[in-house]
Amino acid sequence: MGKVRFNLELSPSANELLDSLQVRTGKSKAEILRIGMAFVKYAEDSKDQDKFIAVVDKHSNKIEKEIVLA
Repeated sequence: MGKVRFNLELSPSANELLDSLQVRTGKSKAEILRIGMAFVKYAEDSKDQDKFIAVVDKHSNKIEKEIVLA
């Protein structure tokens, strides 16, 4: 299947965030958006299975924050 092209309008702050993520990760803006969509799908699939995504301190193994998508 071929690729699909679409235009996206972002607020200046969202564009600045995307720019900073591009610099930080070395990935293209398109790849960052694809990863974001995959993350949302994973979070939604997890929620459907009564699971959640969390930030865990790797030293203490304690949950610091549950990630909730609104």
